Amino acid sequence: MYLIKAEKYNVPQKRHRVILLGVREDINNKPKVILEQNDEITLKTVINNLPPLRSGIARKISGANEKGNHIYTRIENNQKNWETAIKGFLTDLKSVFANLDEEVINKFPMSQGANFMNFSLNEKTNSLYNAWLDDKRLKGVLNHETRTHLKEDLCRYLFSTIWLKERGDFPKLRDYPDWLLPKHKNAKGEKFADRFRTQKPNEPATTITSHISKDGHYFIHYDPAQCRSLTVREAARIQTFPDNYYFCGSRTQQYHQVGNAVPPYLAKQLAEIVKLIIN
Repeated sequence: MYLIKAEKYNVPQKRHRVILLGVREDINNKPKVILEQNDEITLKTVINNLPPLRSGIARKISGANEKGNHIYTRIENNQKNWETAIKGFLTDLKSVFANLDEEVINKFPMSQGANFMNFSLNEKTNSLYNAWLDDKRLKGVLNHETRTHLKEDLCRYLFSTIWLKERGDFPKLRDYPDWLLPKHKNAKGEKFADRFRTQKPNEPATTITSHISKDGHYFIHYDPAQCRSLTVREAARIQTFPDNYYFCGSRTQQYHQVGNAVPPYLAKQLAEIVKLIIN
């Protein structure tokens, strides 16, 4: 009775938390209202109207040292190198996906985003967006900027998003071809089976945690053409931060602020019950 499943209360994320509300004994006013459940809001309806972005590309694995650790080579982060890494990988993917639609994947976005993007948003998403997230005074989007990824991880992201699109679920590591697996001995073990998780567009997202600041492997965008992890603004939307809430500090700090928070829209609903008790 104390477990609140956020996705049942207009929060587009499966965040299950125990929340206790204590009322002092001398206040003889018990809550007459409880949280009212609503239809679930899917991930796609809450982030799909944001500008499409590509990730950056930073390095590739070029070998191993005498201890077996990776040696990395830097890659110039530009559109051409990013597309070369992806398109070269598409040929290999045909051995796994016979009906691979390269036309869909080849429509790569050009931009990596910015701390502020001037962009006209399509407002027809859901009731939460219009009543809570939107602020027309912004005339754009805050904190919507991608990070850079390893070339090898980009290929795994693409594999995972296509697998989800074709088969309805993200792949476990045992589903990856050997040439795409991370080079560690437990790659196919059960402990890290879901190391790369593409978020499903037609369900609420999984729980946004501060770990999103590390590598983004658990928070892969569902669009194959974008091939990246979620931005700070996308994570913030899932957490129900209004669009005009600006996150300061480094991007790592911004992800921490989003991941460690109680979803503001859930907090609002709890606060309304507290207000009724006080009044």
